[in-house]
Amino acid sequence: MEHPTLDWQKLESRFYRKTVVYNSMLWDPLLVDLSYIILVGCRFGGPLAIIRDSSKMVPIHGSNPTKPMMSIYTSSGKLLSRFMWDSQLVSFGWTDDEQLICVLTDGTVRLYSIYGVLNAQHSMGRECSNVGVLNCRIWENGIVCVTASFQFFVMTDLTSKQPIVYPLVDPMLQDPPTSWAFIKPEVSPDKKLKVLVAAKSGTILVIDDKTRKDQLLSKGPFHRMTVSPNGQLVACYQANGNVWVVKTSDFARSVFELTTGRTNTPNSLLWCDNETVVLYWENLKSMLVGRLGYYIEYEFDSPVALVPDYDGIRIISQEACEFLQRVPKFTEDIFKIGSTSSSALLYDAREHFDSKNPKADENIRSITKAELHQAVRNCTIAASEQWSPSLQKALLKSASFGKCFLESYPADEFVWICKYLRVINAVRDPSIGYPITYLQLKEMGIDSLIDRLVSHNFHLMALRLCDYLRRKTDRILVNWACAKVKGNADSHETLRVIVEKLNNLPGVSYANIAATAMEQKRYDLAAMLLDYEPKVANQLPLLIDMKQYELALNKAVESGDTDMVQLSLKYLRENGGPDFIRVIKSKPAAQDIYLSSLIQREDWASLRDFYQKQPDLFNAGKFQAAISLQKPFAGKDMKDCLDGLDVAKNMFRDAKDLFALKCTEEQALLLANQKKYENLLDVPLLYTSLSETLRRMLAQNHLKNANELRNEFKVPDKRFWWIRMRVLAERNNWDGLMALSKEKKPPVTFNAFAEICIDFNNVTEAGKYIARIPDPHQRLQLFLRAGLYIPAADVAGRELKDVQSLQSVRSKIPPSNREALAHIEQYLPK
Repeated sequence: MEHPTLDWQKLESRFYRKTVVYNSMLWDPLLVDLSYIILVGCRFGGPLAIIRDSSKMVPIHGSNPTKPMMSIYTSSGKLLSRFMWDSQLVSFGWTDDEQLICVLTDGTVRLYSIYGVLNAQHSMGRECSNVGVLNCRIWENGIVCVTASFQFFVMTDLTSKQPIVYPLVDPMLQDPPTSWAFIKPEVSPDKKLKVLVAAKSGTILVIDDKTRKDQLLSKGPFHRMTVSPNGQLVACYQANGNVWVVKTSDFARSVFELTTGRTNTPNSLLWCDNETVVLYWENLKSMLVGRLGYYIEYEFDSPVALVPDYDGIRIISQEACEFLQRVPKFTEDIFKIGSTSSSALLYDAREHFDSKNPKADENIRSITKAELHQAVRNCTIAASEQWSPSLQKALLKSASFGKCFLESYPADEFVWICKYLRVINAVRDPSIGYPITYLQLKEMGIDSLIDRLVSHNFHLMALRLCDYLRRKTDRILVNWACAKVKGNADSHETLRVIVEKLNNLPGVSYANIAATAMEQKRYDLAAMLLDYEPKVANQLPLLIDMKQYELALNKAVESGDTDMVQLSLKYLRENGGPDFIRVIKSKPAAQDIYLSSLIQREDWASLRDFYQKQPDLFNAGKFQAAISLQKPFAGKDMKDCLDGLDVAKNMFRDAKDLFALKCTEEQALLLANQKKYENLLDVPLLYTSLSETLRRMLAQNHLKNANELRNEFKVPDKRFWWIRMRVLAERNNWDGLMALSKEKKPPVTFNAFAEICIDFNNVTEAGKYIARIPDPHQRLQLFLRAGLYIPAADVAGRELKDVQSLQSVRSKIPPSNREALAHIEQYLPK
């Protein structure tokens, strides 16, 4: 194993390393000549997009296409897709979910999948379309562009259905900017996107959506500008070949100036981290890495492309993929020449132990227990910082060796780093082509990595990764099933394979798979897949899109979900035509829900139309009776209402439903009497029930007329007396109620009078009636209900002479009623 420091270079007080990730790219070198193409990479080791540089003359080879092609490769050079490009491209970049962003000269923004499928298309606005886009900058979730009239526009939320587009303030430029850069909203102090514009006069303008500030500089003009990842510094390349680094918050505070010794403008000016700038000149095949006025130089045999990433820069050449980064702190502490840190001593001790050298004991003894604990952790973290699996193993073995000398050590971090390193090493394989680091994986999240594997159709790898990390596999299998649906296999065979794989997963949704089948115009497969979808709410939208309205209604009825039934009925009614009545007539549950919804909405016209289209005399009669009693149909003339009821009676008679016929006749008679007495007594009675009609007549002291109506409808005496008693109680006519109770042979008992008084909260009057009840048990219960505890105690103690009844009365007396408590004590045994 080579020593880790062989690829290190010192810059000021820090070390940088350029590690070979893939030493042989998988692409055809004749198709990928970096001298004539533009290459843009996705963050976190993502794919590379390549297109021919239209500003250069390109030599034509036998295998080189003459028309512009957009090609997408993995970082290891494996071809993912290639598609024809026929538009005027300004710039292109990537979102973090691996969608290719392409900005055209007319302000159109296109988002493509890694397979060249157009996912979405947006516009930067009318002005960009009319004037044209001059240049643009792209970040993971947005675009900043400058038009030919030197106005700046921003588009954010690219992956949403409606991205936000807004203009920045006018920078008031007379000439095109010599260069410009932007500060992302996430790292801007006020969370606003800011654009730094280098003017021809030599100054820098800082603009956002509301303000414009001239920094009044004279160091320019600047031909390249780039902002550090944390947004705190900006590197500006001057015409004299110097790089001036200054704070974005205060352009008067220079951080450092780097003299490159070059006079031509570099092709790339990037940040390797928040303190180090990287410059690349294609004609010199030279790259400088500079910090605090010092730099180191790398030279290449052929042109390269630089791809900035989260913790370094990917260097893509025709032959290899390399990664430039600052040597991580823990790696430096262990492997730096002459290092005496506790982690370096632990690493040496483990090496001596493996070679059976007694010096291992000496090294371990030289580390204190507190230092050993930290040394174990440092070796663990350093393992996560390595590209070489053998070096990862060596560091993890050192950490395990150190743990043997500690009484206790929390193993969680060690275990997770071991697991993540196994995942990282697996996806770094050239066949997959994700050269991610541990820091990148922590930043992007394991779920995002799984999504990327799935989008690349590495379903088996994603499944094994989820099993290894104990994560759910549902979405992976659903995506796999969608990929199967896009194939050309027989529908029944495809269904069998999918169901066989997904059948053991409870609750998995087949709706997304069916939707994919619909997109592929495989409607028979979509219908079969929906039979396995457990949720009707997911089935219905797709069935409706397929115009399977009757099937959608069947599914909704089977589910018992009223809302789903109504939704299905809505579409069936709008699109079913004359078959609508036939369909719902065969489904009583759906018919009931439909009719109920019409009545609830008071849609009488639709209700009448429904009954007129079916030979159902009973239901037609019900409808006719219902609408005859509705005010919108009854109208001002009572005759219309009675005529409607006559029609309903004829329908019931023809249907031989005598009960409905009798009820309708009595309703018509009641309406006629209500109209007669309303005119006679000037009391509103129409459209009320018989009991309510009697109550209103009695409330106005029309006892004679109420008796006439009662006799006509043969209202039972007991029911009529209850109405009279409630009317007297409502009017607080307690004397009248007492007089009523004294009439000869009343049809109700004194219990009823007592209950009426209790219902209207008059316990004093209630007591008078309770005392006249002959049964002592009934008296006792009503006294307690009225809250009359003293007479209740007397009944229980004197008449019933029952200790259990006395104790029951006592338990219901509230503690605050001391008089009742004292009274009942005389009956209880001492």
